[in-house]
Amino acid sequence: MALILLKSGKSLITKFHSLSRARKLMQKQNVFLTQKWAETIIQELLHHDVAHFCIAPGSRSTPLTSSVAKNKNCSHTVHFDERSLAFYALGYAKASKKPVAIIVTSGTATANLLPAIMEAYESMVPLIILTADRPAELLYCGANQATNQINMFSNFVRCARSFQAIDPFTPMEALQSQVSFAMQVAKDPIGPVHLNFMFREPFVNDLDHDHDLEYSCRPIKKYVNPEKMVPPTQYDPLISKLNASEKTLIICGLDSMDIESFQKVCLLSKRLKAPIFCDILSNHHKMPHQENVIAHGSLLFKTSLLNAEYRPEVVLHFGGSFVSKHLYFFLHANKPSQYVHISPHKKIEDPFNLTSHVFTETTFSFCRSITSRLNETRKDHFLKCWQSAEALAKAAKESVLKIAPENPKHKLSEPWLFQKLSKFDLSKHNVFIANSMPIRDAHDFLHPQKGVYHIYGNRGVSGIDGNLSTVIGIAKASKRKTLAIVGDLTFLHDMTALSLLNKDIPPVTIIVINNNGGCIFRNFPIYKEKNIYEEFFEIPHNLTFSAIKELFNISYSKANSAIDACDAIRDALACATHSIIEIELDASNSTSERAQILDILKLEEAVLC
Repeated sequence: MALILLKSGKSLITKFHSLSRARKLMQKQNVFLTQKWAETIIQELLHHDVAHFCIAPGSRSTPLTSSVAKNKNCSHTVHFDERSLAFYALGYAKASKKPVAIIVTSGTATANLLPAIMEAYESMVPLIILTADRPAELLYCGANQATNQINMFSNFVRCARSFQAIDPFTPMEALQSQVSFAMQVAKDPIGPVHLNFMFREPFVNDLDHDHDLEYSCRPIKKYVNPEKMVPPTQYDPLISKLNASEKTLIICGLDSMDIESFQKVCLLSKRLKAPIFCDILSNHHKMPHQENVIAHGSLLFKTSLLNAEYRPEVVLHFGGSFVSKHLYFFLHANKPSQYVHISPHKKIEDPFNLTSHVFTETTFSFCRSITSRLNETRKDHFLKCWQSAEALAKAAKESVLKIAPENPKHKLSEPWLFQKLSKFDLSKHNVFIANSMPIRDAHDFLHPQKGVYHIYGNRGVSGIDGNLSTVIGIAKASKRKTLAIVGDLTFLHDMTALSLLNKDIPPVTIIVINNNGGCIFRNFPIYKEKNIYEEFFEIPHNLTFSAIKELFNISYSKANSAIDACDAIRDALACATHSIIEIELDASNSTSERAQILDILKLEEAVLC
């Protein structure tokens, strides 16, 4: 009996050792396959022209992070704040005009990406979201840092894929094919995609390297997108309409212009005798002082002065959306018989359902196709009316804001600040304008006399979070000096982004407009309800930002007067280091000046056409 038990015990021990060896072999195989899986993913992304990898440290994402670290073709940025990192990636993708990948671990690290993904979705920016996840056996069982990440961003991505933990029977070609397809989806229409990868531990092989395991990956798909040509006959009805009309208005929305495209628009405008209204983010500022541009249209649309003489019969809308809601109100009240939207992107930009025709092509292509076919002879009364109104708006603005900076008693205001910025040479700078009041005041009062290299903003969902991170990503990708104008609450939202400025970033100057709480809601009807407004809408913080200098080792200056503000801005733009300029002002001054300008325009009603 004892002999039988002894043999049975030896047999169990042998089986235990066999299982242990098998388990170690499986772990070793899992590590190898996981590493190769991650390497395949990164290599496939590079094959599809991903420009940069943005990484937040985390354990579960180790395979992806290690693969980036080992690949000499990967440029990367590492940052501890996932929300900030995602907005940095957004800025990098905007400036580089290429996809940017974000790598984060599981749990709330993934959830923190949502605000930037929403912005990327609405503003059509290609972010490639790579999230690490727990394997299926660790979900819904109380395992640490495990939650349902599948389709977490489904409403805000072009494509979402979740990949189970790798096993020996999963062909790498299937993985490559899925990643390749997702990259293609991100291009048409442009936007973010989410790839969720379940990784099973261990990730790192602490055993001897097994030279018998081999794998090589290569790109297996290449998507070819030939440019779609619009048949010339498709333009015939529109050309007939344009030739019959003498009241065409051209409006240029978000990201509609490069220099060549704007030149074509200006030629089209001259042929049509058509005024041009350009959004602050259309980037027409690359070519300032074009004669048919109505630079102060955003002020005019806020008045009730534009009578029937200003109603367009045809509107040509190039590019994306507009900052000015008053433009939309004007067009809704003065509906044109034809509203033509021209954009290469398959996205509806029509909040008031005005669009009658859509041409899915570039601004350059459209203008090139129709300009030469338009009649050269036509009356210019419509254009002259708009130019007269433009002159009045410009005069009203300058009469209120024309104040000598040497006057130490002058109280600073936001309209004055943007008017003054117009006089600086920004032709070699990126300019980023934050949301809330800065982008609105810039639209009304920023008219750079020497042009701007490029103006950026986050107008997809127009949040005030992540703006500083976006600025720094833009500076990094463009390798160009960048000026940002932000409000105090916007600055407070994203201060951790300043730690990124130590990572080989070209000089960034941030002007912080500190009016003690934003005060944008003073421009809304609720401001009249003082008992509600003061407690629930205005958020005075009573903070200044001088401690930033020590905390982040950044040059800092504070301006309380016009002359101090001018000196600080001039010095910062000429400097080769990062700098923050805090401009303290009373929001009441800004509110008063905006109202004064509109009041002057109301008195000019009799002068208009």
